[in-house]
Amino acid sequence: MPEGIYIAYTSVDKALTRGETLNGQSLHKEDVLELFIDPTGDLRQYFEIQINPQGKVYCHIHILTDEPSVTGKGRLTPEFMSRHYWAYPSPHADGIQVACRYDSAAGLWSAEGFFPVSFINRRQGAKPLNSGMVLRANFARYDWNAPLHDLARRSVFVYWSPVAPGCPHISPTRMGYLELVPGKPPSPTTTDRSLKE
Repeated sequence: MPEGIYIAYTSVDKALTRGETLNGQSLHKEDVLELFIDPTGDLRQYFEIQINPQGKVYCHIHILTDEPSVTGKGRLTPEFMSRHYWAYPSPHADGIQVACRYDSAAGLWSAEGFFPVSFINRRQGAKPLNSGMVLRANFARYDWNAPLHDLARRSVFVYWSPVAPGCPHISPTRMGYLELVPGKPPSPTTTDRSLKE
């Protein structure tokens, strides 16, 4: 839709790991869904948006000051990162709407999010998103088997576009492509129900 991007996600998980990360901290050490979006596709500025099962949101902005230099596995090289890579919490996350729901009987975690152009397309003056527009993106799911204090804990990493485990934030050239096509806007029914529960 021109006003922003809507994403819906469902994951099978019989035992969610959640609730220990403090406000203002990255959520990647608990069960989390991560989205990486580069609206211009030039790999110079992209957003990382983390959503946990409780509906917490944490955003990072990644900025590259030169053409990316990467290893054979697609990661930014250490030399590039020391000179041309900047990352910090995004101060412009206003307007993001997220709703999450966990069905413990079915073992299903659902998340829905709306990311307005004021956030996603800020670099282009919050221009509306148009059909035919191509974005660079990746999606990640971290599924931890134990809480933060368990030293033997492990995670399963799942990526839409494959990257080295734990490295989607420093693998911008491995992002896939999303083409926006016209279609019927999603019904707000599911989101409304999720927000109430």
